Amino acid sequence: MTLFYPAETAPHKATILGFPSSHAVPRELLNQTRNEIMDLAVVISEFEPVRVHVRPEDENLARQILNERFQKLEDININNKTKKAHKRFEDIPQYQLSRITFHKTPTNHPWVRDTGPVYVLDKTNSSRRIAIDFGFCEWGGKNSREIDVRNEPLGQESDGQADERSPVSRKGYAAPDIRHWENARFAKRVLEQEFDIDEQEMNNGTKVERVVSPLRLEGGALEVDGEGTFLATESSIICPHRNPSSSLSTRDAVESHLRALLGVSKIIWFPGRTGLDITDCHVDGEVKFIEPGVVVQNKPHPKTGKVEMEIYKEIKAILGRETDAQGRKIRVVELEAADPDLVEKEQEEAAGTYVNFYFVNGGLIVPAFGDGKRDRKAVETLRALVSPERKIRQVYVSALPLMGGVVHCVTQQVI
Repeated sequence: MTLFYPAETAPHKATILGFPSSHAVPRELLNQTRNEIMDLAVVISEFEPVRVHVRPEDENLARQILNERFQKLEDININNKTKKAHKRFEDIPQYQLSRITFHKTPTNHPWVRDTGPVYVLDKTNSSRRIAIDFGFCEWGGKNSREIDVRNEPLGQESDGQADERSPVSRKGYAAPDIRHWENARFAKRVLEQEFDIDEQEMNNGTKVERVVSPLRLEGGALEVDGEGTFLATESSIICPHRNPSSSLSTRDAVESHLRALLGVSKIIWFPGRTGLDITDCHVDGEVKFIEPGVVVQNKPHPKTGKVEMEIYKEIKAILGRETDAQGRKIRVVELEAADPDLVEKEQEEAAGTYVNFYFVNGGLIVPAFGDGKRDRKAVETLRALVSPERKIRQVYVSALPLMGGVVHCVTQQVI
């Protein structure tokens, strides 16, 4: 079996989203976070099926919010059609509410890019479906964001199953509780439901084989071009808090696992920064492939801090001297981040990177932050880079950035 992680632009069967839980999202951000996840569900439904994983007790609320957001976005469409009726070929979104399904799953975080399974292919057998469970561990035991989330206690785990993936304890942070067990098991639960979901979507359900990785990391740490090149920050993968075992403490050992699990042949490392944010500087907020040989890099806004600018310069310098797995020089296109004064709130830092976009079948989902100038520039820049057939849709986010992530962080492709 030769595993291979295709580029995000490869065809998807669906997109996974997670309905935000009150057990992981601060109350003051909870309603807007839920609205933004449902906005994404509606927008993505134009392109492919959307699977929303939701706690059983939240399902009715999730359906209600979805219907409200669908109607709001449809009203915007109607207004746009009226205003632009004279334009013969106006591109108006065509949302497909029937493509959005709900699946009862014990889950807390909306960050399914990190908690969910990573779907891969078997190069030697195209009929096999495989997904890697990297054993989400609260970003190396860092669950400090949940310490201040005061909600009713969760019930005890009832299935009694032993599990090889467990939360990670870390000195100075809250001890793992049932929420963290659920997050650690989320990828496994998703894969247990996969066959039934496939049947519901009339996709000729095929059982997905779960591969448990000895290496613990998150999907936001993985960026590939589909032709053998892998981009990553050392700080978010070569990490003793995620992987305390001495057998996974060196770059060589980590690379060996990544090559076997993802089918990559060239790994380009950036230093990143440990502790800069809860992810230890995931690559998907800094640089992403548009296509093999072409990447978009986040350029910090001039008001951003010194460390962010240092990271930008380091990545730019490394990309400038590296070639990809096929020996090509890598073209780098910059996207300046949104004005932090328009994104942040009460001195709380926020993620304002447009690079955290998400490819869907025939489309590209790009965040908007309310910085009109840069919101427009991001779309203009990306429009010039992707094929004319690929539609670009922008989704406004305000709560997600305050929690440290954007569009890519809350989506996970199913292949």
